[in-house]
Amino acid sequence: MLFTRHARALSLLVGATAGLTVHGLASVIVDDPFDYLSGSSLPGQSGGVGWSGSWSLIGAGAAGTIQSNAFTAPSGYGYSTSSTSLQLTPGTGNVTARRAPSSTINLNPTSTQTYYYSILFSRVDSDPSQSNEVVSFLSMTNSSGQELVRFGTNSSEGLNILSTTNAGSANSVNSAANIYSTGTTFENAAQYLILCKMELNAAGTADIFSMSLYPAAGSVPSSEPAVWTLTMSADLSGTITNFNMAGTVNVGAVNFENFYFGSTYASVVPEPASSRLVVGMLSLGAISFLWRRRTRR
Repeated sequence: MLFTRHARALSLLVGATAGLTVHGLASVIVDDPFDYLSGSSLPGQSGGVGWSGSWSLIGAGAAGTIQSNAFTAPSGYGYSTSSTSLQLTPGTGNVTARRAPSSTINLNPTSTQTYYYSILFSRVDSDPSQSNEVVSFLSMTNSSGQELVRFGTNSSEGLNILSTTNAGSANSVNSAANIYSTGTTFENAAQYLILCKMELNAAGTADIFSMSLYPAAGSVPSSEPAVWTLTMSADLSGTITNFNMAGTVNVGAVNFENFYFGSTYASVVPEPASSRLVVGMLSLGAISFLWRRRTRR
């Protein structure tokens, strides 16, 4: 009878670990897979690791809703996707989802600091030909709300990296127009993995920013790509205190899943075997715990 109870508990624990969304691989700084209750609102949600406080939503009439739609990721992407994702919809103005990491980021470090970011993205828009349709995959702001760095798109559906230089002027670079596709529903909108990199240097040395986009139907490299879709350099200053995802008033609805920000490429794009190993270790831990309990009785 005792063994039966242990076996039943073991099966439940192993089953639970098999379905986990894996967090905290080495060098992950913050993450949030948006694995919240379907139909709930984003403001006040506080899942993930590495954050200070919960999500807030900015924009008159804007909505941030957890939907029961799961992304398909490119092959070679090791993080699991849940059954839910985040949808941001503008109201009468722009929509911004904001959250503060527990540690700020100095744009003028004493030694070079490198950061990576990945997120799954799709866009629902019945009329993508309008003006003022800009998406921010990741906008990084200071404590005054000033945008210091932004990875996103321009109004021509091209990729865009924007930064504010030491002199306070904007510096940006754009890819070709229409680099990604939209759809009229989540199900028929093309899905992508967005991958970004920041190489931050001491004052007087240019910082380097890179971004690439990978369709869900394709694959993502197992190691950092030698060539990125878009790269720019600028000597920046300031302190990043908030992470934002945003869309301008005519953008339609933008969908996100699996927000990962880390200090290595593998922390935001782990190989599938890496995430399976974490789940396997959790399962073995459960087995070991129950076996020790059984043998002590």
